[in-house]
Amino acid sequence: EKESFKEPLIDLEGHVGIHHAGGLTAHGDFGSYCPSEDRQNDIFSLKGNVTLSYENSLAIANDDRVRIISKEVEAKKEITRTYAEGITKIAFFDEVEDVHELTCDGLVMIDHEKNAIHFLSENEGKQISFTDKHGQIFADRAVLDYEIADKKFEAKRILLRGHVSLVNRIPG
Repeated sequence: EKESFKEPLIDLEGHVGIHHAGGLTAHGDFGSYCPSEDRQNDIFSLKGNVTLSYENSLAIANDDRVRIISKEVEAKKEITRTYAEGITKIAFFDEVEDVHELTCDGLVMIDHEKNAIHFLSENEGKQISFTDKHGQIFADRAVLDYEIADKKFEAKRILLRGHVSLVNRIPG
């Protein structure tokens, strides 16, 4: 489900940064802010070389556009969803500090309330790739379920669907 957007109230140029008390940090080349009338769907957009991170346990890089949707709860901003369009790379570490990376040329939606990241490859012939030290897996769609524990991102499950193929890097 995509949000309907109004014209931005504030346009931001130059290096733009967001620092959320919940641990999320975001940066981009340009940005805009569009508050909603009811303060339940405020939109902060970042464009160009966008990076997001969460307490050094999750890194997101995007080459096009990221929209962060927030709502006001008890006079505080809560991030509810994040949408990324274009090429998005998400890297995270597991309990033994091995890096895992998901790359999507399409739409990525992070549902912060349900702790799920949805990936949809919208470009013909460009699948989502999951890469780690064991190899690569390719698919048309993916869902990454996660938890935030002690301000650290923890992947719980990755579901890959549609034309799934595996490339093994371990000999034998």
